[in-house]
Amino acid sequence: MGKLMKELDNSVKEIGFVEAHRKIMSSIGKDKFIINGKDERLKEILKNKPTVVINNHPFYGEIFAGIAALEPRSDIYLIGTAEYLGIGPNISKHIDPIYMTKQMTAEKQKLVVKLGHGLHIDPHFSSEEAHQKNIKSIEKAAEQVKRNGLVIIMPEGIRAEKTTTWSNGIGYLLTEIGKGTNATLINSYVDGVNEYDLLRLAPGIKNLFNPITVTFSDPESIEDILDKNSDPKAITRGLKENYDEWVQSLKNKPLFRPT
Repeated sequence: MGKLMKELDNSVKEIGFVEAHRKIMSSIGKDKFIINGKDERLKEILKNKPTVVINNHPFYGEIFAGIAALEPRSDIYLIGTAEYLGIGPNISKHIDPIYMTKQMTAEKQKLVVKLGHGLHIDPHFSSEEAHQKNIKSIEKAAEQVKRNGLVIIMPEGIRAEKTTTWSNGIGYLLTEIGKGTNATLINSYVDGVNEYDLLRLAPGIKNLFNPITVTFSDPESIEDILDKNSDPKAITRGLKENYDEWVQSLKNKPLFRPT
């Protein structure tokens, strides 16, 4: 994993953030990575417009796939755990860090050790310290969108904790972006990932895996969302309900086909 992350960081410097993730995804096989719903209008938005992309977060592979499915641009940022800052200086430029508290579950602790070992980062803070740092990261992300950038957020939170609620950070992000920005919200759903995705990079073994599919929703105006509700927590609940209904509609359709 360490070697892969170092190579990824070097690739980010050489070819760009999205392109570096595409390079990794291309190694699992062309027929093993499928993108749906990305028509010309959506490509233009993902490439040039102020945008927030919501991504699901069940394991690890969806992070690589979700980024690789986007359009290349320099002003793209991921709201993710602070451990990502230790991967390398080139990736760090694209990370809006979320900090963990000292009161984490044992399962979460294992995840932090996996990601942060040897990175010389201590991401653990008191609840109040972490809260204040995370507020600043959300404010920073909102400014990035207002400056015409694209921000990816995974409101399910750390993959090790399965919850039925989303982090309210998405609601606060949208309210911080505010109206009058012409910003857009797009849902992204990654299907086919599992805890053994790293083995997809191994010759021979990778052919045993099902394809990873990334599907995009139609874009929605953030201003329209804020017109309906201005409370961040209510916005979060509404976005999750809409996202869950959309994902369920995808599962009711025939097998996804590439576009």
